[in-house]
Amino acid sequence: MTRKAREWQQWISKRPKVIRDLAKRVPPDYIYRIKATRQECAIVSYYEDGTLKVWVNSWFPVFVPDEPAQFGYEVFGYKPEDLEQLRRCVQTSAKGGSA
Repeated sequence: MTRKAREWQQWISKRPKVIRDLAKRVPPDYIYRIKATRQECAIVSYYEDGTLKVWVNSWFPVFVPDEPAQFGYEVFGYKPEDLEQLRRCVQTSAKGGSA
């Protein structure tokens, strides 16, 4: 188990059951698609009301060809059923909203 995986397990084990269940249903180490807008996003926070805060990704090529700059913004209030799991991402960045 990696250091990040151990840290995640330690962090999630101290959260309320609703957060643990939400994190199991919508793991933070995946990229998701928002069904309504077709935009890609990543999980930022979990909330005890069963909603999520996500970082919405927007890619625009600027200045250097084939080297996209990354832009995005955070949106809260999404429900797990609003998202479609796409692919595993490299880094876990979730920090629960109920800490």
